[in-house]
Amino acid sequence: MWNGDFSGKISKQYKGLELFGIDNSEKMISVARRRSDLINFKIADAEKIPFEDSSFDLITIIDAIYYFQDKEALLKECSRLLKTNHRLFIFYPAIDLLPKFILKQIQFTSRLFFYNSEEYSIFPKVKELKKMADMFNFKIDANKIKMMHRFIIFTKK
Repeated sequence: MWNGDFSGKISKQYKGLELFGIDNSEKMISVARRRSDLINFKIADAEKIPFEDSSFDLITIIDAIYYFQDKEALLKECSRLLKTNHRLFIFYPAIDLLPKFILKQIQFTSRLFFYNSEEYSIFPKVKELKKMADMFNFKIDANKIKMMHRFIIFTKK
C-alpha cells in the first residue's frame, strides 16, 4: 500500500476515530494528505514522536519497519506512546522465509521486488523483535504469515 492508504481505509470503515499518520518525509505526508483529509498527518521521526506518554490505543507500522536504522528506539517510542494493554501491529514482507536463490530470481524477474542481497538484512527477524519486545514491555500475541507477509501483534504489558 502507498502512504496513507491503510489509515484512509480505517477512517472510512470506522467513522469517528481520531487517527494520526507520521512520516519524516514532507513529500510522503503530502501524498498521504491528498489521499485522506480525515487523518491528522504530522512530519516527525518515529523515534521521537511529539505526543504525550500513553496517548494511543493502537499503533501500526505497515511496510515500514525495515526503514528504521534503530529498531530498538522505535519500539521504545511505541511503548512510551501506547496505553497499557493496548496493541502495536507490525506488517512487513516475510523475506526471511525465502531462500536466497529464490530472492535473486525474483529480483531479476519482477518489478515488484527491488531488494538486492545487501538489503535482505534490513528485514527484522522474529527472534530479534521478540527480544526487543521483552526489553520494552511488550508481549507478542500473534505472529502470522499470510501471502508472504508477516503480521505481528504486540500488547503493551
